[in-house]
Amino acid sequence: WWAAAPARRLARRMEETGAADVEADGVRDPQLRWDDHYEFNEEGRYCYCGEDRKLGEVAVQCSVCMQWFHARCTSAPVVKELSPLQRNYTFVCSNCAITGCEYCALCDNSWKNVAETAIANLALNEAGDALELEGKRTKRFRVKEDIIAWVVPRFDSLARGRELHKLLDQSAL
Repeated sequence: WWAAAPARRLARRMEETGAADVEADGVRDPQLRWDDHYEFNEEGRYCYCGEDRKLGEVAVQCSVCMQWFHARCTSAPVVKELSPLQRNYTFVCSNCAITGCEYCALCDNSWKNVAETAIANLALNEAGDALELEGKRTKRFRVKEDIIAWVVPRFDSLARGRELHKLLDQSAL
């Protein structure tokens, strides 16, 4: 029920205004030009603070308005557990939440998504603003020494719904 409420609220607001995009309170601001996946906008405006974001910093995307919010600007405790580029959560910003309070909850994650998150974080350059590439591909990483070593300290939030022993004996990856 709760997870569906923001979507119903957005649909109702869009119907009331007759607009494809609802503006003013952060809900798909039509003045922002987004890429096809709502990852980045040309204006570099994100969050409550209006600042740009980097790939290597923790940011969460509102499941209603699709806007990104820096972890440092949010108050939902779960956000502090996330790693950069992690996507197994449901977040609703305070602009979209019916209560006016942010909501964030971890969701189960597939092994594929766990591995993709680990590889993406390992491939970040030192500045955290781009992926280091070798030709047209990201760098190659070893399963145990690189990927598993990166996942283990983040296992509780990143691999929710998974069993650690499957990762450690490499039957999962």
